[in-house]
Amino acid sequence: MAKIDMPNGDDANISGDDVLVVRELAAVERKWGDVETSSRSIIFTKSGAIYPILEVPQILEKLDGVKFAELTAPNEMPLQVNVEAVTDRDDASRALDDPRTRSVLRFGAGRKAATVRVRETKEQLEEIWNALGLPLDPLA
Repeated sequence: MAKIDMPNGDDANISGDDVLVVRELAAVERKWGDVETSSRSIIFTKSGAIYPILEVPQILEKLDGVKFAELTAPNEMPLQVNVEAVTDRDDASRALDDPRTRSVLRFGAGRKAATVRVRETKEQLEEIWNALGLPLDPLA
């Protein structure tokens, strides 16, 4: 379990196994109306999202045992993806996805499984998985 610092002096205990994606908040996400949030990042977990006051490198340091790969969202935002949690990869849908999306990564089975869209192609993802020593089964 990692202790993650939250706004207002709170903290959250998170298991690395529950983490799917970590990324910085976009500038537009840091402001809610006229109020700027103290949150600096977002952690997508199996059960939802949390908004810690930590920057992404600090979070990754606390989640030391998790294998993250830096991938790219369609809008060019860097994403830290827990590659061991990825269970499947699909091609992007021309009808539904941003044209810059090349792959849809799934975390679990079924329609309700969490997903993340990335710019990396299947071949690029295979190179990343190989470099991390992970089986390519989820990418098949």
